[in-house]
Amino acid sequence: MPLGPVADILADIRELMGASYAAVWDASDRAHVPTLLEFSSVDGVAPTLDSRTTGLVRQSAEQGVGAMCTDADTIRFAATPVSVADGERTVLTIGSRQAPIAMTRDRLRHWLPRFASRIERLRTLVISRAAHERHERSADLVLFTATQLQEQRSVEELGEVLCTAAAQLTGARRVALVRWHALDAKGEISALSPIIRNKILPDLIERGLLVRH
Repeated sequence: MPLGPVADILADIRELMGASYAAVWDASDRAHVPTLLEFSSVDGVAPTLDSRTTGLVRQSAEQGVGAMCTDADTIRFAATPVSVADGERTVLTIGSRQAPIAMTRDRLRHWLPRFASRIERLRTLVISRAAHERHERSADLVLFTATQLQEQRSVEELGEVLCTAAAQLTGARRVALVRWHALDAKGEISALSPIIRNKILPDLIERGLLVRH
């Protein structure tokens, strides 16, 4: 698992609390088992949830920020909400696979929600930064594409530029510019991204659903 700022702080939480692992789970979908988002563990192995700890994560996700759920008086697992806003319900957990967690319940109740609050702020910054970088890349590509479009002199060249830009913006592997004829339920391929000019949609062409323009 690649290290990042959230994984780094999870490693600190795990060490400070004497746990085997610390993890963040997405428990937004009540119909499915919580999804592991980030973790740090002593042995590098991703933590898993059994039926009991799954129930504790779901219970924690339904509570307000600052609440804490534990598995027993001798604590080997604890959970607290990270975020319950805008439909997102994420939960911070710590667990010990061997001996009980080396921290009293009172200290856990004091510190675990505080760590969850810091993780929420850090995850928000990381997600916002990634979105900003995507927007910057998209803006640069749109500007470059606009320049390229001004330099083209034929419809075929324009179509190629549009397909290439669409592939780069969306991450798609195959892009075609198709003129669709609704009455005939058929289309004409007007342009293809260069890398797959000789491969794209051969099955549709063979079935007569598309024809080359």
